[in-house]
Amino acid sequence: MMLASCNKNTLQITMENPDTTQTQEWIIAGVIVVTSIFILTGLIFAIFKQGFQSSEAAGWTQALGSFAAIVAAVWLSRMQERKLKNDALVTAQVIGASMVFQLAQVVSNTQKSLEWFDQVGRADGDYREFEKHLVILESQPQWKAEDLAKLTPLPNNCAYKMAAGIDRINTAIGLIKEARANDGIRTDNFLRMQYAGKIASALNEGTLCFEIAAQRIQAAVHKFTSPYNG
Repeated sequence: MMLASCNKNTLQITMENPDTTQTQEWIIAGVIVVTSIFILTGLIFAIFKQGFQSSEAAGWTQALGSFAAIVAAVWLSRMQERKLKNDALVTAQVIGASMVFQLAQVVSNTQKSLEWFDQVGRADGDYREFEKHLVILESQPQWKAEDLAKLTPLPNNCAYKMAAGIDRINTAIGLIKEARANDGIRTDNFLRMQYAGKIASALNEGTLCFEIAAQRIQAAVHKFTSPYNG
């Protein structure tokens, strides 16, 4: 079984492209300008042709007022949306910054358990060690779904990688408990090796997910958390 590994140098970081948002802003601005020119042109022609108090001029004036109200509503909506996104990103960055070293510790502890179960899966080992590693894995931080949801504004699916890592660790914990409840684990070395192999497989994926999440979160918050940056 191949143990989890992740080369930081080859980790692909894809930040959100701000050009997309800027393009949308320019399109909206263009529509507003063109529509405003069209309505103003119609109003001016109506005034010169039939006078300011004509029904045609009144219609264009009403259209201008309605359009201005729509523009104001759209502008306020986008401002609010932008503020909410910015607030969510700041929250995600703060939470992510508080998780970096915790995740590093989780990776370290999980890696140790992974190496032991991988070895037992190949060449057997003491069944009593199952209990020891169960304690280690259960003592790991267990972030709730609502905590992970707050990380979704961070790039590169950090929250989803963490959720996947937690799922694999919980799967490994469940397998250890199942093995512990099986009396055959004490005497049947083949059964121990079978369980150890399954547990190592879950821990392998869990460790890799946590390792990737830790590196991606660190990359996302490094400029805010580094003591060498302002």
